[in-house]
Amino acid sequence: MNRLLAVILVPATVAALAVGLVLLARKDEKPEDPIERGMEALMRRADDWDRELEPWQEVPIPLPSGVPTVTFLRRHAHPFLAEYDRKLRIGVEAMVDLPTNVGGRTLTNIFLIREGDGRGPILHLCDHWGHCFVDLVEARTVEARADPPGEYVGRLDGSDYPLRFVPASEAGPAAIRPMFEE
Repeated sequence: MNRLLAVILVPATVAALAVGLVLLARKDEKPEDPIERGMEALMRRADDWDRELEPWQEVPIPLPSGVPTVTFLRRHAHPFLAEYDRKLRIGVEAMVDLPTNVGGRTLTNIFLIREGDGRGPILHLCDHWGHCFVDLVEARTVEARADPPGEYVGRLDGSDYPLRFVPASEAGPAAIRPMFEE
């Protein structure tokens, strides 16, 4: 799988750099080609873009009573690629950073593990990049678990705009196969 990613990402990165260098070399010339004008506008947007100024999109995740309230937050991590910073707000103030989604729309199954080995409850998030386990009492990520995924509570679905939470009562878990699992 890593080879496949390299085959896809390396040529795309090299092509983007080549276009950027051509545009920089010709910065005083006004491009006539609409594609070149579009690339020039895109490069200007990238130069002016500041990740810290991007707004966070918030999506509440309704959980059963007795479990802390959880909100999923997402913001753009790149000026024009589908990459997102992600985190969870637990309760009113606690924040837990999640791994950056480095490609594609958000589709994340969410499971609740109510108890186990002295921790819990634990939120289990599963997307195409893998699994993430968050202790909702300690507000931190914890080591992967070998037991069943827990009770399915719903999924985050960003396949259409806007990102939304789809509860288990509306749809079952999405068919997601993490990229790095055998």
